Amino acid sequence: MELVMYVGFDMIDTIRLNTEKITEPGYVGSLKRELMQKHASQMQYLSVEPEFLIVQSVSQA
Repeated sequence: MELVMYVGFDMIDTIRLNTEKITEPGYVGSLKRELMQKHASQMQYLSVEPEFLIVQSVSQA
């Protein structure tokens, strides 16, 4: 599973999730903050807030 950061229709970044930790309070929130900090310079010029989705990873053969 991955946490995906979108702004509008553009995917900005992803982070692989530890499925055993998803139910722990604050785990997903800390990853969202990490992505926000990583892309802070890009976010300051946008008029929309980013969206976050949790998606099942697609295995590549």
